[in-house]
Amino acid sequence: MADQTTTNPPPAIATASDADSTMRQAVDRFRARMGAANRQFIHDRIAEIEDHGLANEQEKIQRMAEWRHFGALDSDGESGGYNNPAAERTANQFRRTRRLAEVPALAEDALPLFAIDGIYPTRLRTDEARHIYLDTLQEVFQRQAEEWAAAEGEEPPGLIPRCDELGRFLTYAHEVADPDFRRSGVAPFKAGLYIMSGLDELLTEGLDSNEQLERYHERVRQECTRLRENLEDDQVSRLINKISIIATPDCDMEVKAGLITGEGYVGHYPRWYSAYLYCRQRPDDNEDDETKGENDDAPDARNIQDWRWRVVFMEFEGDSY
Repeated sequence: MADQTTTNPPPAIATASDADSTMRQAVDRFRARMGAANRQFIHDRIAEIEDHGLANEQEKIQRMAEWRHFGALDSDGESGGYNNPAAERTANQFRRTRRLAEVPALAEDALPLFAIDGIYPTRLRTDEARHIYLDTLQEVFQRQAEEWAAAEGEEPPGLIPRCDELGRFLTYAHEVADPDFRRSGVAPFKAGLYIMSGLDELLTEGLDSNEQLERYHERVRQECTRLRENLEDDQVSRLINKISIIATPDCDMEVKAGLITGEGYVGHYPRWYSAYLYCRQRPDDNEDDETKGENDDAPDARNIQDWRWRVVFMEFEGDSY
């Protein structure tokens, strides 16, 4: 029996390992595609500007400054207005850039203003830190679901499962966000919310000693306590049933719990929202055999009527605010 156990690990272990590998590969694919698309965008804009035959570098850089994130190029003085020293330093590098040819290299190292590949590094750096965060969310979501169901006069929601897939994502990234140079309003997915935000010194510190680990995990606990308080505060909550936003999930979607994870703006107004929701498509008793499988080629189509945690994007489709 011992030999069999050694050579044939339990299925649960293999499944967890496979899930971790799948998540890593998905993040890597996203990183590669997003990075390639954004580098090509910058390359194409530079080529267009050069083709105009402008007289000097200042005119060229002014054309590049028309695109999102590049407005500070070739500006005088210090930027100011940033609470994050790293963001302040990066913004000042943009202000000191006066040649169009320097823009591609500048964009490669633009964190935390934007990530050329859309990936922001994880801030929850250990399994324990991620477990603390997920446990906090699960407790908040369970209470949310119960209170929401009671307020709507619905049956008790049952157990809301912990969002372990989110934990796998947080192993490799804290959030994903398209730099959205065109200002199309793409919403980021801030999986880790604001946990450990602005704590750059602590995040760059090594975690080799027990003392360092204890200090780091204690700060994560403090951050999660603050997160819980904010999520349960009706005035500032981002829970989907408490927050006031101008977009909602599709009417055929049932939601038991979850929260808004990001907003994408066009000008000064939000256009897209991202959310992490425990949801399913509402079963349609009138659906006939001819239409039942018409969307089976869509992602998650075969499981869409099962309760699961999902990333959902919502668009405000009105003409005015």
